[in-house]
Amino acid sequence: TENNSGASLNYFIKEQPKKIWTFDSNVGRLFTAPVIYQGKILILGSSGKLKCLDLVTKKVNWEFSVFPVNENYTPLITGGLAFDKNGNVYVASSMGEILSISIDHGILNWRYNLGAPVTDRPVVFGNNIFVIDSNSVSRSISVDGKLNWSIPGVPYNQIYAKTGEPIWAGDLILVPSPSGSLLAVDSASGVKQWEYEFTVSRAGYTRNSFGFFNGTPVVSDATVYFGS
Repeated sequence: TENNSGASLNYFIKEQPKKIWTFDSNVGRLFTAPVIYQGKILILGSSGKLKCLDLVTKKVNWEFSVFPVNENYTPLITGGLAFDKNGNVYVASSMGEILSISIDHGILNWRYNLGAPVTDRPVVFGNNIFVIDSNSVSRSISVDGKLNWSIPGVPYNQIYAKTGEPIWAGDLILVPSPSGSLLAVDSASGVKQWEYEFTVSRAGYTRNSFGFFNGTPVVSDATVYFGS
């Protein structure tokens, strides 16, 4: 099976892997996983370049700069990619934006300003994109670039290189927070259903909270697994 990152969730490699081919992307440091869609691979680098490469011909179909037009910028340091079933790739970046770009043509569909950096990839469920910014604000954005809902989180006093991704669980979206809480909201309305705060007394430690939750929760058999 595959998720919308294009990565296999279950795999087993029996033999020692061998290099088949290489490609000089010329996009700077690759800080996020590429995505694969219908014979194309998309890569995003710290230079702000998004490139689409044909996996058969090994030729670049197009490239696109994700930086805002006419603005000074520094190299991208965080963000990620996801795609939908309609052939659009969604780019989240430390510039604090979400972009929708046509995979076939490399044309910008829309861009949405979040006002804060994004440190991980967006997640697509159905016709909506879910994203968490560095201020722990969670948003649901439709595939046509309109805000469905937003939920303020608990701001943390540091920005980490990675935060957890929202996870779909039936009618709920589970939203992890670096501050040490897990929030469940209705996926359609964004209405809070429950929240769990992780606290514990630990001998020899001055703080009584786990904190630093920058991983992604996993759901299996109605049980949520979430670590720090």
